[in-house]
This record gives sequence, structure tokens and C-alpha cells, in this order.
Amino acid sequence: MAVVIAIAAYAALELSPWPAAFVYRWFMDHGGEVLSQAMQKHVPAGIASRLDEQYDADDPDALLDVYFPATAARPLPTIVWVHGGGFLAGHKGLVAPYLKILAARGYTTVALGYSLAPAHRYPTPVRQANAALAYLEKNAERLHVDPERFFLAGDSAGAQVAAQLANVISVASYARTVGISPSIQRRQ
Repeated sequence: MAVVIAIAAYAALELSPWPAAFVYRWFMDHGGEVLSQAMQKHVPAGIASRLDEQYDADDPDALLDVYFPATAARPLPTIVWVHGGGFLAGHKGLVAPYLKILAARGYTTVALGYSLAPAHRYPTPVRQANAALAYLEKNAERLHVDPERFFLAGDSAGAQVAAQLANVISVASYARTVGISPSIQRRQ
């Protein structure tokens, strides 16, 4: 019986990326939840939020969360954070405590949600992050965003997405090569 189960498991992993993706996603998200909960005690009071802003009306995965000091009276430098997870796992909620801590230091912070593999192929997250910047620029006043001071950042796979988007914005030939028209200017 064990041999049959082993063969079935091997076949499932070889014939479809989904079983392995689900295992990886569970493992990574569980660790992220533990870390997120541990950071919660460091989140200061006085942080306002705008949750689940849909930055692309045609894309159900295109959601972002915005955090800023509740007393913000002017646009603030804005940190756009792309979560990690090996392109297979993670979600914007896992970085919320960290971004609230940064927001308390005088920033607007944005947790970017994006489509995960294997259902979506790369460079979908880079295209989505680019669309998110356009949305933030268009809604800058309402979201307390200074559209002249964006900082792209992330962890793990999210850092790669942020770095690639920075390259798209900064190097016109690279943007043409990957087929993404930058939504903001390099000076921003």
C-alpha cells in the first residue's frame, strides 16, 4: 500500500505543479503568519489604513493596502512593498505589521497584492506592480501619497519584482525588451 501511495504522490508532483505549490504555499504562509503575529505587538497606535484598494478593475488579484499616520496632513514619501513567497505563496496581509511600523515613522506604506504561480506566469507580478504605481499616482491625494517620492521594496521574490520594476522604470531599452511601459518617471 505504501508503494502505491508513493507512486501516486510522485505522479501527482510530476504531472502537475499544483500539489507541490499547495505544500509550499502552506509552509510559507504558516511561517509568515507566525512572524506577522509576533510583530503585531510592536505596531504603534495612530495608523490609518485603506484596505483592499483595487488597482486594476479587471484583475481580482490586483489589491493593495495603504497605511499612513492618522494625523497625516500632507502627502508622504511612499514605500511600495511587494511581499515575498517564491512567487507561489505569501499575501499582502503578512507584511501589514511591518508596514504599519514604517508608517508611524512618517511614511505612507503600501502592501501590494499580486497573482501567484502556478496559476499565473511571470512577469505578471511586475506588470501588476507597474499598474499599482499608476493607481497610486492617480489616487495620490486621497491615499496620502507623494507621487514624486516612491520607494520600491520587497522581500524575497517581492524584492526581485521591485528591482525588476525599478529597472523597467529606469532603463528604456529594458522596458522595451520585457514589454512593459513604465507608469511613472524615473525621477519619481
